[in-house]
Amino acid sequence: IFPKLHSLREARHLSIGGSMFKRYLDENGLPDILHAHVALYGGFLAKKISEKFRIPYIVTEHSTNFARKLYSERQIGTAAQVFRGASANICVSPELGRLLGEIYQGLHFNWLYIPNIVSDLFSPEKKEIDSPDRSFGLEKGLDYRILNVGSLTEKKGQRDLLVSFSEAFKGDMNVRLRIGG
Repeated sequence: IFPKLHSLREARHLSIGGSMFKRYLDENGLPDILHAHVALYGGFLAKKISEKFRIPYIVTEHSTNFARKLYSERQIGTAAQVFRGASANICVSPELGRLLGEIYQGLHFNWLYIPNIVSDLFSPEKKEIDSPDRSFGLEKGLDYRILNVGSLTEKKGQRDLLVSFSEAFKGDMNVRLRIGG
């Protein structure tokens, strides 16, 4: 019924993110660097925090919204501000780097390419596990926390992650998985 209100979404994101960052500060103090995964809206939040606390930030751009032309001119401009203020801009594929170079032609952002770092440990394909005791190289007696943060959409594969994780670590209470999105 209502059109997408990007400015309202930005304000909400800044408010919630600011509250979370304050809680982080109270528990841990100032971080040395902020790392945003995507310019909108995490990068926008990192830029605002950086300006207030003088903490450098970097952006790793993953979003397919650039290639799918889903961002408005206003959002493209907001992302440009985020990229301009970042200490480094990283893209997860050479193709995305080329596309961002075309979109932001003349702004001379230096795109670093670092592929997504994903282990084949949680591959949806059935594979023989090298570790017969199913320890996967994890040290006994230590607690492990695995965090997956991403859009909770089918293409992100959380269903595959849940199935693979439950098969791999069935009954092992020292390995826990959290999913946020």
